[in-house]
Amino acid sequence: MAGNEARSELTDGNTESLLMIQRTAFTVQSFEEQYRSNYVHSTNYEKQKVRIGISKLSLVNFMYQLLPILKWLPAYKLRDYAAGDLMAGLTVGIVCVPQGMAFSLNANLAPVYGLYVSLFPVLVYILMGTSHHLSMGTFAVISIMAANAVEKLLADVDFLALSMDTGGASSADELQQIEWLKAHTALCLLVGIMQVIMGILRLGFVTKYLSTPILRGFTTGAACHVLTSQFKYMFGLEITASPGPLSIAYVYMDILSSLHKSNLAAITVSIVSLIALVTAKEIMQIYKKKFKMPMPIELIVVTGSIVGSHFLKWNEKYRLDILGNVPTGIPGPSLPPIKYFSRLIADAFVIAIVAFVLNISQAIIVASKNNYRVDSNQEFIAYGCGNVVGSFFSCFTACAALARTLILDNTGAKTQLASFIQCLFVLVVLLALGPLFEPLPKITWLVTWSSVTFIGVDIGLLVGVAFAFLLVVIRTQRPKCVMLGHIKNTEIYKEISTYDQCEPLSGFKIFQMRASLYFANADYFKDKLVEMTTINPYDISEKQNKQDDRNTNVSVTKRKSKNVISENIGVNESRCKGIDPEAVDLEGGTQEGPIHTLVIDCGFFSFLDSVGVTTLDDVINRYSAINVTVVLANCKETVLNTLESQTFFEEHSKDRCFPSLHDAIIIRQKQHEKDILDKYSNIFESEVQAEEACIEATAN
Repeated sequence: MAGNEARSELTDGNTESLLMIQRTAFTVQSFEEQYRSNYVHSTNYEKQKVRIGISKLSLVNFMYQLLPILKWLPAYKLRDYAAGDLMAGLTVGIVCVPQGMAFSLNANLAPVYGLYVSLFPVLVYILMGTSHHLSMGTFAVISIMAANAVEKLLADVDFLALSMDTGGASSADELQQIEWLKAHTALCLLVGIMQVIMGILRLGFVTKYLSTPILRGFTTGAACHVLTSQFKYMFGLEITASPGPLSIAYVYMDILSSLHKSNLAAITVSIVSLIALVTAKEIMQIYKKKFKMPMPIELIVVTGSIVGSHFLKWNEKYRLDILGNVPTGIPGPSLPPIKYFSRLIADAFVIAIVAFVLNISQAIIVASKNNYRVDSNQEFIAYGCGNVVGSFFSCFTACAALARTLILDNTGAKTQLASFIQCLFVLVVLLALGPLFEPLPKITWLVTWSSVTFIGVDIGLLVGVAFAFLLVVIRTQRPKCVMLGHIKNTEIYKEISTYDQCEPLSGFKIFQMRASLYFANADYFKDKLVEMTTINPYDISEKQNKQDDRNTNVSVTKRKSKNVISENIGVNESRCKGIDPEAVDLEGGTQEGPIHTLVIDCGFFSFLDSVGVTTLDDVINRYSAINVTVVLANCKETVLNTLESQTFFEEHSKDRCFPSLHDAIIIRQKQHEKDILDKYSNIFESEVQAEEACIEATAN
C-alpha cells in the first residue's frame, strides 16, 4: 500500500478483475471543511451552536396525522379493494357478535355490552388508526384482567344488604350488574386517558424494545389464555377463573377435575366446528391459486351453529348453553363514575400497557406481512380515544382480538373499511337482529398457540421485556473485541484471527469493540484494549516516571563533552538502522517494531455517554504519555456530536478523528514519517552544536 492508493481484486468464479481506488485521504476535520455545507470552522474547535427552527404544524397536516382516514379513504381503489373489504367485514361482523358476547361474559357483564364494545371504540379506530387490518373490540385477556380489577374494587360491597335497603325493588344481582358496569366504564375511561397521554408523550418508542420474538411470544401467550377461557364453553362446564400467577394452571386443574360433568353436545359442536375450520383452511391453502376470494368459513360455521341450535333445540334437548337474551337498541351517553379512579389507577396502568402491546404486536406483524408500516404513537392515541369514547356508552376496555385480525387478513381485507362493514353489521344486530343470535352456542375457536402461559399476560410481558433488556445489557457490557489487520493491496481491514491474508501493520495497532462505549462497559473497554494490544500504558508510564526520577538525580554538569558526542553517535547508529529512538520498546509487542499509533475503530459506536467520552480522553492521555498516538476512525455523526457537546475537542484536535480506517492509516503513516524526520533533524542540529562546543572547549 503506497500513498493513498489501494487495489482490490474482485473474484467471481473464474473471472478476476482489478479495481483501482485513488482519492485524497481525510481527517474528519478536512472532510467536513470540504464537503459539509453548513460547517463552521473554529480554530479552537468550540462547540458549534445549531439553531433549529421549529415550525408550527399546519392545521391540515395535524388533521392528517390525527385522522389517517383522510389519507387512505380518498386514495381508496374501489375496484381492487371493495370486494375483499366487504367479504372480510361481513365475516368479522358475524364473528364479533358471538365473540363479543362471550368475552363480555368473561368480564362478568351481560352479553349485550360486548356488542357495544364491538361498535363504539371500533368507529373511533377507523378514523384514527394506522393499521389496515387490526380488529378492535372485545378480547378475552383484557376482559378477564378488567373483571379481576373490578372484582377487587367491589369485593367488600354487600349487594344483598343494598337490595334489602331498597325494599326489594332491585335484586342483589341487578344491583351488582349496575355497579359492575359503572366500575368497568370508569376503568375503561381511565385506561383510555392513560393511553392518550402516553401517545402525546411519544411513548410509542417502547415498541423498539419489543423484538419479533417478544411480539410473537406475547401474542401466542395471549392466545393460550383465550383458548383456556373458552374451554369451559367447549366442554359445557362451569369454571371460575382464578386471578394472578399460575391462574391458567388452576383453570386446567378445575377442568380436569370436572371432566365427568362435561356436556356431550357442547363437545360435539366444538369438535365439528374446529374440524370445519381447520379443513377449510387447509383446502384454501392447497388451492389458493384457484380461489379468487377466500372462503368465509367462519361465517359458515357461525351461521350453521345458529340454524342448528334454533331448529334442533339444542338448549332444550341437550342442555347446551346459548347466549340467551340479546336486547335491541343502543345506550345513551353517560359519564363514568370518577370516584373509582384512585382505586383503579394501578390496574388501569397495567391494562393500558398490556392492551397496547397486544394491539401493536398484532398490528406490526400483520403490517409486516402486507408491506406497510404503523405509527406506534398514533396507535396509542387511537386506542386511548376509542376507550374514552366507549366509556361514555357502557363499554368495558377494548382491545384488538387475535382471531378477528387474522380473519380480516386472511379473507382479503385491504383497509379499515372492512371494520366499518363490521360496525354496520353490529349496529343492525343491536337495532333489529339481536334475537337471532340468542340460540348461538357459547363456543369460540382456536386462533394461535401459546407462550406466556402460566404466569399471566401482564407479568409475562414484563418478564419478556426484562429478559430482552437483560440480554442487551449483558451483550453490551462484555461485547466482542477484536484486533484488525490490513488485507494487502486493498482498503479493507478485517479481524486478524479470522482472515489468513489479514496482517498487522508495522507500527500500528487497530482495536475494535463491537458495541457502543458507555458507563457499563467503560472499564471492560480499557481492560480489553490493554490485553489485546499488549500495550499497558499504566505500567510503562510508571517505569518511565521512575527512570525520569533517576535521571534528574544525575548532575548535568558532570557530563563531559565526549560523553555527549558518543551519545549522539549512538543515536546516529540507531537512525541508520531505521529505529525510532523516541519510540517505546513494548514488551510483548509484535515483530513489526515499536508501536507509534493506536487506532480505535468506532464503527460500532452508535452512541457515547459522558463516561464513554471520559474513557476515550483517559486512553488518549495515557498512551500519549508513552509516545503512542491514539486516533479514532469510522466516527459517526452521533459520536462526533457527542464529543463536541462534551467539550472533547477543546483538549484534543479534531484531526485525531477520521471518517474511515484507511484514512487514519494513510495520514498517520505520513505524520509519523514527518515526526521522525523532524526528530532526526533536531538531533543532527544538537550534534553539530555539541561538536562545535567540544572543538571550542579543546581550543581553549
